[in-house]
Amino acid sequence: MILLLPIVVLVSCGNPSPVEFIDNTSTPQNINVGVVPAKPSTYVYSNGYDSTGIVEPFIDKSTIVNVSGIHNSNYGTFADGAYYFAVFNDKTKPVMGPNNTVVGYKSKQVASVFFNNISAQTESHRMKMMDQTHTSIDTSLGFRYVVSSGMGHGMHGGTNIQFPYSSSINVRINDGSNPTYQFNLPTPAEIIGQVNLQGRVSTNNLSMEVTWNGSANDSVDIIIGNINLTSNDANPLFIFKAAHTNSLKVPWSILEKIQFSQSRFLVVTLIKRLIKGIPYNAVLKDSYIASQSIHNIKVDIPR
Repeated sequence: MILLLPIVVLVSCGNPSPVEFIDNTSTPQNINVGVVPAKPSTYVYSNGYDSTGIVEPFIDKSTIVNVSGIHNSNYGTFADGAYYFAVFNDKTKPVMGPNNTVVGYKSKQVASVFFNNISAQTESHRMKMMDQTHTSIDTSLGFRYVVSSGMGHGMHGGTNIQFPYSSSINVRINDGSNPTYQFNLPTPAEIIGQVNLQGRVSTNNLSMEVTWNGSANDSVDIIIGNINLTSNDANPLFIFKAAHTNSLKVPWSILEKIQFSQSRFLVVTLIKRLIKGIPYNAVLKDSYIASQSIHNIKVDIPR
């Protein structure tokens, strides 16, 4: 479940201006703010929210193909990598949540998946779901098909992958029953962001400004998450959807909702995504096909 906060957008004529969020005002315009509840009942992430920055809520499609180029910034050091995956859901085998709602499907195996002629390897496809006692249950759904390098994922496919920004990736799928199906998936330009903080938590005036490259006409998702004190897992807290701007300002009235006493640091993730529509066919059936550029930025907390 995502709760929308009412916000106001302050934009002047001429060059795009930073967007400031004020959570007691009227109608959203070119920014939406989503708040991920701390203990959701059925909201699931099939691979968590790790160093890839890939957040995967439930997508009700038979086939999901996602390719990501990932850039990590960690206090002045940088790492690049890529993560490509395909999942084939069996809609005759739904996974039910505690409220008797469908939150996922068991996955099917296929004969082969190739990304740019690199054979994808099988990897466990899992999701985390809260039960009625708010206990996290790690549930296996079957397998996904993965090609990846960097960011602690190891490397699948036998070669070092350089993500082809502003280009395309050829995807080839053999389901074992029908002729091989292939398509070219366009990729976005690389997104690079910067985070500046002002103020401190102790003085109740911490604010954040996030800026990024590219055209102001691009649609960009910005996720603010935290790393808690007891694990290295990042938890997504706020999801901002921005368009027609290259910057946003997040005031203390939003940031104060973060449990800073339980946070070691923050992670700001910027995502530029392209979605390719493919008609229903015998191999993919109904599908969600996407490519994305992701920049994760580790941010120290001014106490």
